[in-house]
Amino acid sequence: MQLTLNPIARWTLLSLALLSSPAIAATPPKTTPPRSLTAAEIKTWKRQMLEQITNDLELSGLGKQPFPPFYPAELTAYRARWARINPEAAPFLGLWVNHWNLFPPEYALTVFPSKMRGQICIVAYQNNQYADGPPVPGEEVPPNPPPRLSVIKLTRGQGVGNGLWVDRTLIIRTKRDWMKDWVEVLGVVKPQKQIQIYASQGIARFNGKPLPNLEPPSPTLIKQLQAAHCTDT
Repeated sequence: MQLTLNPIARWTLLSLALLSSPAIAATPPKTTPPRSLTAAEIKTWKRQMLEQITNDLELSGLGKQPFPPFYPAELTAYRARWARINPEAAPFLGLWVNHWNLFPPEYALTVFPSKMRGQICIVAYQNNQYADGPPVPGEEVPPNPPPRLSVIKLTRGQGVGNGLWVDRTLIIRTKRDWMKDWVEVLGVVKPQKQIQIYASQGIARFNGKPLPNLEPPSPTLIKQLQAAHCTDT
């Protein structure tokens, strides 16, 4: 005698069979690892970087905007000490800023050394606020984005992490006749494939303000830096 099941019974038996079957692991989506910059790309970014430096220094020399900070002597001994521990990281270390333009946003990078050889931690900041309020009453000023942490492994002087590309050849020292000292400029390629320039201003500290109008890193961010074996000593 053939047993005939009604639709509800068939569905119940099928459900029980599926529940008792071994789970099938989901296949993780394939991700494309970030690639390195090519020699041609670095050449293009360096040219754009030099154009920005020239333009900014000429405006500063004419008194139309402040000068970028001059190279701080304290970085020399600090980097020399880290060059014996983590030589690939040493040239990038320090507090780097771009706050000499007349209008926001202002930018800052704190680059910390890591106890992992060839690794650095970069925290990127952006300040959209005016020091004395917006010059146009009622102007809407967007809130500052949260600090962005990038843990970067350097290979032959280049590395990428969390959308930021750095390269040893995009660190330039320059001086003009009308300047009392020279400036050291770092170019960083951002996710929008734009290069942002920064001038070195000092040693980066966990408890230091990256910009006058910004607070020091939060305890949570400091824990993330420490988890990546980065230090400010």
